[in-house]
Amino acid sequence: MTIFSITPIFYKIIKKEKFIKAARIYGSSLYLDDTIDIDIALLIPSRYGVVGHTIYKRLYNVRKKLCDLTGLDIDLIPHTQDEITNTNSPLWHPRYNPSLVFGKDIKAKFPIKPMFFKKSLSNWFTDMVAYNLYDTRCIVRRQALRSLNGEEARIFLAKMIHGPGNALVHLSLCNKKACQTDPSNIEESFSIFGIKYGLDMGRILEYFNKSKNIISKTGKLPMERALNILSWYELLIALILNNSPKTKGLILKKFKQYSAGLKS
Repeated sequence: MTIFSITPIFYKIIKKEKFIKAARIYGSSLYLDDTIDIDIALLIPSRYGVVGHTIYKRLYNVRKKLCDLTGLDIDLIPHTQDEITNTNSPLWHPRYNPSLVFGKDIKAKFPIKPMFFKKSLSNWFTDMVAYNLYDTRCIVRRQALRSLNGEEARIFLAKMIHGPGNALVHLSLCNKKACQTDPSNIEESFSIFGIKYGLDMGRILEYFNKSKNIISKTGKLPMERALNILSWYELLIALILNNSPKTKGLILKKFKQYSAGLKS
């Protein structure tokens, strides 16, 4: 089931709820032929950021109705007016902002601006993206020493498959330019990243997809395969976050060699 085949359901249900001021679908579900979960950001009324119990109860029922009608796991993410201009809110966070900016409105226009709009905060945003890249590396390193079964293995892959997209966000901030694509758009992120660095990213994406299939069939990800992807991600971070031109050239060469050596 594609997102576009069920969008009319969202329009119909959410439009009826007058208290929902705006709604926008965002994230990877916009780019998948077959999705199992969907994220919808909502703007709802509040007083100083405090939301009434009645609204939460109504949203609970809205979500249940959407899940029942679509058979999908729908996440409604409520936001309030105090977040729109406060750069400490998730609406401005580099992990969410680019995907929200590239999202699809299903009610009114969701009031969000790209974080690149705040030039005075570009260094802060850049540091936050770098932290996210490092944090993901820390998480997957830890997971590689634990379980690589079922859902844990899928999360292990999902964390790293967003690497090129997040790297492009970091590069855009460094250059003080708008992001070229939604980091949730995996294929396009891989393509743009590959063009920029002269890498065959199609081979890497194929390796990820084959890994997903292995998990689906066997219920686990083999350790050697997991470590191959982890090393690839470590090289990606080294390439993006290393500031020495000489070292960056050596890392890029190593990255190209390593990527070319991965066989599905």
